[in-house]
Amino acid sequence: MHLRISGSSFFPSLPSQDPPTVSIETSRLTNLEDRKDSATLRCVADANPPAAVEWRKEGLGGVFGADPEIVFSPVSRHSAGTYACVAHNQLGRSEKQFVELDVKCEFFILEKKNLFFPQKCTIYIYFLFTQFPPPSCRWARPSPSLP
Repeated sequence: MHLRISGSSFFPSLPSQDPPTVSIETSRLTNLEDRKDSATLRCVADANPPAAVEWRKEGLGGVFGADPEIVFSPVSRHSAGTYACVAHNQLGRSEKQFVELDVKCEFFILEKKNLFFPQKCTIYIYFLFTQFPPPSCRWARPSPSLP
């Protein structure tokens, strides 16, 4: 179709077709406390035709969520981790965008035992941390007179 408007040519353009790109918008993510604060993660897809969104959480297999927005109200220590957002349509798939969700939580010991060992023995103690990020650990002994 060719139109003449005031002595110039006008060619109507069709909307461009684009594979998706994504960006992540968030609520405040600093100093989130376990069972106290809320957090929102929003995956914004720019695409034509419209794209479907997927959220994935590092360490979990499969899709964490298929809605553009994830709301944690309140956050918990289980909410902490790395989340990835990706979008796809008929023209392709976006690159993943990542966001880190850190949750401050109380450190607790699941089991505590008093152990007694003969002198001059080597002791190996292993801990399994399930917090994110892993806590730091400092050793202390009850009496400086111990070797």
